[in-house]
Amino acid sequence: MTKFVNISNHPIAGWTDKQKQAAKDLFPAGSEIEFQDWGFPNIDPRKDTQQVFDDYILPYGRRIMGMILIGKSIQDIKIHLMGEQTFCCGLATYLYDCDEGDILYVSTTERITEEKDGVKTSRFEFVQFRRLYR
Repeated sequence: MTKFVNISNHPIAGWTDKQKQAAKDLFPAGSEIEFQDWGFPNIDPRKDTQQVFDDYILPYGRRIMGMILIGKSIQDIKIHLMGEQTFCCGLATYLYDCDEGDILYVSTTERITEEKDGVKTSRFEFVQFRRLYR
């Protein structure tokens, strides 16, 4: 079984059908996909880079590596990673250093801004998943 892991502040249950289908399309047709929400850690803004690595990046990185080491092929795992930059960049670097970074994807959106009575309101519409460049 393939796994799509969402590490973001936006649970899969709230995604549009278009976004859910795009996640399925990352795998070969007919794949049985297990969707998992891991949630995004609440990163303490007072922590320094090393503390972010020790407290957040390393545990998530080890959890991902554990999935790979228990028999999952790298092609069977896709990870959606969106959020606080120190964590996202650090986790991507950690996985690339382990030679496992090609499983990372980010979501792209189109910003639609409307102005009414001098107040701008933005909403974001999902466009696609993009593999994170190595």
